[in-house]
Amino acid sequence: MTEDTGPDENSEGNVIIPEVVEDDEDILSPQEKLLVDDAVRFINQTVKAMILNAELRIGDYLLTVFFHNDIKRATSRNAFKNASLSSLCRRPEISLDRRYLGSMIKVAAQERFIRQIDFDTSGLNYTHRLYLTRLPDGETKIDLVDECANRGLSVRKLLLRIQGIENSEKDGGEIAPERMISQFISRMNRSVGKIAIPGTLSDPGLFSGLSPDTRMELKSKTMQLIEHIEGIRDQYSSLLEMLENNESNPP
Repeated sequence: MTEDTGPDENSEGNVIIPEVVEDDEDILSPQEKLLVDDAVRFINQTVKAMILNAELRIGDYLLTVFFHNDIKRATSRNAFKNASLSSLCRRPEISLDRRYLGSMIKVAAQERFIRQIDFDTSGLNYTHRLYLTRLPDGETKIDLVDECANRGLSVRKLLLRIQGIENSEKDGGEIAPERMISQFISRMNRSVGKIAIPGTLSDPGLFSGLSPDTRMELKSKTMQLIEHIEGIRDQYSSLLEMLENNESNPP
């Protein structure tokens, strides 16, 4: 049989699982057949119960059970050469089609990245998350997650933004000034929150019981941050001056 090169993706970024010519059930071990049976039951029960975030739970289940949380393998083009997973997709009693299952795995893998972002992402629905899988994990994705979660970016507007990013990459990677500045503002908002001193440190008595090592480390880090902020302050002063000059002397 010709070697399968793994799934392609359609225009919406969903994984297309290739048809399997031979019956995978014939090559599965008893343990692998039990694995597939358990997966069918879990998926059907989850869908039937209409559990909140069912797609995320199913995707996480498949990523954990079939790929042992190996994100690189789960998102590779050869991901569905796994005989057990191919067999699962062929089971007639399963409630979801193979394309939908592939999308769930991609979203679940992306969740590992999203969980590292230190702001509330509960405002993202599944469709937001699915469209975001079209972009690689990185600052651009973080900026869009921020806009969806904290500034109410709709699914439709998110899709338009992603399509704009994809088109700019095809045209040589140039970024429109408006979008570039919007991304920068999002990063400014996040940076301000990260360096602010929490209110719990406003009590002077808090420091009386510190060990000498901890006190010295805190002093050292504070002095480093002050120096960094002073350098950044000069950069932002220059930026403000350019903006004010532009307003006084528009092109």
